[in-house]
Amino acid sequence: MNKLKFPTEFAYVLGLLLLSLGTCLSTKANFGVSMIAAPAYLIHLFLSNAVSTFFTFGRCEIMLEMLVIFIMCLLLRKFKFGYLFSLMAGVIYGLFLDMWMMIFKDVQVVNYIFRVIVFTLAQILSSYGIALAFKSYLPPAAYDFFVKEVSTNFNIKLSIFKTAFDITFCIISIILSFSIFGFGHFEGIKLGTIIISLVNGTTIGIATSHIEKLFTFYDIYPLRKIFD
Repeated sequence: MNKLKFPTEFAYVLGLLLLSLGTCLSTKANFGVSMIAAPAYLIHLFLSNAVSTFFTFGRCEIMLEMLVIFIMCLLLRKFKFGYLFSLMAGVIYGLFLDMWMMIFKDVQVVNYIFRVIVFTLAQILSSYGIALAFKSYLPPAAYDFFVKEVSTNFNIKLSIFKTAFDITFCIISIILSFSIFGFGHFEGIKLGTIIISLVNGTTIGIATSHIEKLFTFYDIYPLRKIFD
């Protein structure tokens, strides 16, 4: 079977679009979001109610990703041109996320079976989104970029640092949840969060294999050397 040609730049944007849709649907399923998305989601829930509706999920995500890049620059004591593209990815993702949250604003998923279906669909969309985004030479969003750059700079094994990073975000989310909603009340971090953590690598691998069977990726603009 002849593979379809697909630009890596389009794959990058489409990946962010699918990933943001998956994140939105995971909030509707109410089984918990990923550990990485949970802090921004909790900050959004608090600030949108206590301060202003300006603090949407997407805007809180953008602000948190900016903070992560800023911390990375402090740790590495340098700034590269590619960091701006990582921030750009965060902005695009945040805008897409707010778009989906607006579209599905009035959608309520109450039935347990439907919640499971929506949660499963969210994980599938997120996996394909990540797989597509990783087909581009453009830098990943702030969290993955932080893990890659810091682990490389300090010669830390990537898998170990990624695990430590995820655990840190999980702890931050639990603290935020207890601080906002009271001790013993988990919001954002739920059973679905654990499930996502366990199956994420596998589902992304399956999605990657699938799209590689269907598409051949190529660059439209000769910018790859900037990021290599």
